[in-house]
Amino acid sequence: QQHQQHQQHQQQHAQQHAQHAAEHAQQQQQVQQQQQAAAAGSGQAEVGSAQRFSFTGVKHDVVGPIINGEYQVAGSNHGKPAYKKETAANGLVVMVYYWDERDGTPNSGWWVGPQIGGNMVWAHNANLTTSSPPLTGWQAPHSSPIDPTITLVPGGGAAQAQQPQTQQQLLQQQIQQQQLAQQQALQQQQAQQMQHVQHQQQAWAMQQRMMQQQLLAQQQRQQVEEKRAQLEALNRLRVAEQQAKMAEQKRLQEEMQRKRIEEQRLKMEEMRRQQAEAQSVMNIRRAFHKVRSMTPENFDSIKDELMQQFTAEFEKCGSQQAAIQAECDKLLEEASQRVEQVKEQRAKEEAARQEAIRKQKEAADNAKRLFIDFVQLVKVAEAAVKELAESRAKFDEQGNLRTEAEVSRAAAPVEALGEEAASKANTCFEFLKEKGADMKMLPTTMPPKPKDATPETEKADSQPDEKDDGKSSEEKELENPTLMTLQKVQLRVNQCKGQVEQEVRNLKKSMQNAVKRAFALVDKQAAKAVFDKYDKDNDGLLSKKEATAFAKSECKTMVSESDMTLAFKAIVAEGSKGVKEQEFQALKASILVARERARDAERKKQREAREKELEGQKTELQNELKHLQQRYSEVEKAIQELNKTTTTLSIKAKGMKSTEMLERAAEVEQSIKASQAEIADVEKDIVATSEGKDIAEELQKWHDTEKRKLSVSLKGLEAICTRASQMTDKFKVDASKKDAGEVRALGEKAMEVLKQYKADNKLTTAELFASIKQDDADCFDADDLAAFAVKLPKVDGDEVSALTEEDLRRAFRSFDEERSGSVSAAAFEAVMSVMMKVVKEVILTEALKIKDAKAVRRLEVGEIVQVLEGPVQEETSEIMRARVKTVENVAEGWVTVSGKAGDSVFLQEGVAYKVIKETILTDSFELDAPKDEASKANAFTRKLKPGEMLEPREASKQTASGLVRMKCKVKSDGTVGFVTSVGNTGIKFVELAFEVDFMSLRRWGTIAVDRRTQSMAHARGLAFSAKSAAVGSMMGTPWPSSGGAVVEFMRTLDAGRSHRLMAAVSMVVPASVAATAAAPHVAVADWGVPYT
Repeated sequence: QQHQQHQQHQQQHAQQHAQHAAEHAQQQQQVQQQQQAAAAGSGQAEVGSAQRFSFTGVKHDVVGPIINGEYQVAGSNHGKPAYKKETAANGLVVMVYYWDERDGTPNSGWWVGPQIGGNMVWAHNANLTTSSPPLTGWQAPHSSPIDPTITLVPGGGAAQAQQPQTQQQLLQQQIQQQQLAQQQALQQQQAQQMQHVQHQQQAWAMQQRMMQQQLLAQQQRQQVEEKRAQLEALNRLRVAEQQAKMAEQKRLQEEMQRKRIEEQRLKMEEMRRQQAEAQSVMNIRRAFHKVRSMTPENFDSIKDELMQQFTAEFEKCGSQQAAIQAECDKLLEEASQRVEQVKEQRAKEEAARQEAIRKQKEAADNAKRLFIDFVQLVKVAEAAVKELAESRAKFDEQGNLRTEAEVSRAAAPVEALGEEAASKANTCFEFLKEKGADMKMLPTTMPPKPKDATPETEKADSQPDEKDDGKSSEEKELENPTLMTLQKVQLRVNQCKGQVEQEVRNLKKSMQNAVKRAFALVDKQAAKAVFDKYDKDNDGLLSKKEATAFAKSECKTMVSESDMTLAFKAIVAEGSKGVKEQEFQALKASILVARERARDAERKKQREAREKELEGQKTELQNELKHLQQRYSEVEKAIQELNKTTTTLSIKAKGMKSTEMLERAAEVEQSIKASQAEIADVEKDIVATSEGKDIAEELQKWHDTEKRKLSVSLKGLEAICTRASQMTDKFKVDASKKDAGEVRALGEKAMEVLKQYKADNKLTTAELFASIKQDDADCFDADDLAAFAVKLPKVDGDEVSALTEEDLRRAFRSFDEERSGSVSAAAFEAVMSVMMKVVKEVILTEALKIKDAKAVRRLEVGEIVQVLEGPVQEETSEIMRARVKTVENVAEGWVTVSGKAGDSVFLQEGVAYKVIKETILTDSFELDAPKDEASKANAFTRKLKPGEMLEPREASKQTASGLVRMKCKVKSDGTVGFVTSVGNTGIKFVELAFEVDFMSLRRWGTIAVDRRTQSMAHARGLAFSAKSAAVGSMMGTPWPSSGGAVVEFMRTLDAGRSHRLMAAVSMVVPASVAATAAAPHVAVADWGVPYT
């Protein structure tokens, strides 16, 4: 029984122990929740350094789904972190951010909205002390009171879920421990049953320990209960404080809301008051607009209307009453003045109108008086014209006038009347010219009827007046003249003058007819006298014999019997014996016809003889012209062949050398000259066909036409010759250019041969010159150069050394820059000299070996030096050194040209100058140097334009006048002379140009550039070498060493850009230029070069 009781007691104890463990776990969980609530109630709990948090507890139907969710850090604002919701709510971005008090305290705190600083917000927390979002104290929506159920859980939903899970695990562990304890108790009970006595003591000990444990657990429960009570009291206190704060905050918000509403109400009242004032002012000013258009007629009515409107609205104007009152007074005063001015103006206009009416009436009365006088003059002129017409008609009726004198005497009175009528018509025109402007003041229409006319008076006016009986409408119109009446009278004057002129013309015609009749009568009497003279038998008839005598004596001709019989047969009537007096004129005509017939026969004989003579002369001329035509055809054929030849010259030139081109051009020129000489000979022979010959007048025009045809044809051949000559000249120019290029190339090859020979034999330029020239000469010519160069050793496969004598003679022209036929020592020194530019600071020393060599001075970047010897390799350091002479501040010494393997370049060939301001090239150093006759004959002046490139031949020197001049060679045409580089006022005409041969990029391949050290794996990749003589051969222009020019050169490329090439360029141009050129970049790949 004891054992069973003991087992039951153990089971109860185990159950109690498990129940106590569960209660303890629940108490632990409650404590943690109370601690959380206590922390939230303190008002200082915040997210802290957590990168994520969960927003929970927002119950609003609209705002809740937007705000609730997981947030993570997404930047900062106003010095505190900002958070962004991980998932968008209905497509909206949700941000939690802080806003300081820059816009006022009500607008500060923590906000939830779609964007930082936006106008739309969904939630607000007024806490300004936390460095991260507070866990409680949120308002959602932002205008609602604080909702204590809204909380932020640091760490997000995962952490929130992890806490209960940890507590549950602890509880499960406790339950498992209790179960394990129960199992152990059962096992002990079984063992006690087997060993009863032994285990009683153990059970009793166990019971004691259990009691102690229960006592300890009870003490712990008491302690937990006390702590829980303390926490609950503390929590209640904090909740009360929080609620008090929230109530105070709500009260403050409500107070602020009431203030805002009150302020808004006051603002609205003020706005309505201002609107009322503005409306009243506007109403008054509308009345002001009418005042501005007041006239004397409506002045009083508009003024009364204004005063009514002003009285009704003035009290409502408020603060603008004074301004409106002043404006109204000023407006009324101005309106009164304006009305008075209008009245005065109208009075003046009325006076002016009355004065104009008076003057117009006076002018109309004067015009009427003048019109009456004019009409009287017209009537007098018309009467004179009428009298003239009557006199001329009477003259026409006179038919007894026998002589011209009688006709003149009879026409004299009529002519006098014509002059008188013309004079009177002219008087009318003079009057019209003098008084026409005054007469134009007549009314345009008849005067209007009186305004008070009645139907009776109008009817009376329409009845004819007894006093007006017998007056025509024209007369009535003249009594009340108008401009239309004046025009009618002017028309009468014109008609009058026309009638006078017509009558005068008719009189002259009548006089001519009268004179003709008088002459005809005289002729008739003379013919009768002749008829009577040869009518020997006085029978009133002329027989054949008498007619023959008349023909012989009067007509000076012998008429044959047959012709006379034929004439009588045609004239004399059948049965009549001779020609009657009235038939005498027909007989005379027949005799004259017979005479002309005889003369025609004689003329025909003469014409036939002349035609025979002309035919012989024409045949002779035709033979000469035929010969000339044959010569023309031969010349034409030759010129056509010449034209074909010249046309194909440019095509054949591609496969010809310059010497062959020049020889061919000379042959063509000879052919052209021969053809032109043939043309001149033919032209001379054409002219000679007329010289010394008496060409008949009848053939002269034909002969001139034929000669002109040949001359025109020859002009066409001359044009072909001219065109052929032009094409030949162009061919010669191309040949000369090609020859210049070949000569330049040959000159470079010859120069390389001489320089190599000079370097191999360690000769100076003077010693090399002495080796080329004859012993007793002070210069050498082309033969000397060819003889010297041919003796030099040849290298198989070397293109430079494989020069023929002819090539060397042509290459001599590159040495003979002054075109004198020989090269002097000074000229040879200038040609052979190598000018180099310092591209990196280097030391000038006295000796070749650098070790123990004394320094002369430092050479600065941009200095120009002349190479006197080398470059040669320094034995100890394996670097290239050269003996040079500086151009400015003359100093000589040895300098390093490039480092080992060319990894560092200090000097660079290819020095050239560029003309920047137009100047001239002369043959002498001094511009005003005196010249003898020989020098004057060879003197020249060449204009240099900006952009032309020059190669220096001597260092710059200063003239006596202060000019800085140097000897140079023009690259474009090879002309050598002196040019002014700097004027005596400091103006620069020529500047140093930096040239780059980019074509050699193809030869050197990839350029590797390290921007950090600005070193080049292949420094010669940019080809800053002596081979840059053909500067700009690809780009067309050189690249000067100025920053602006570098940039402009880079802009000419269409390719993409790269910084790396510019880093390489910065090694060989000044730093300022490199800085200027840092923005544009070049892609060398566009030139077919692989580029890294």
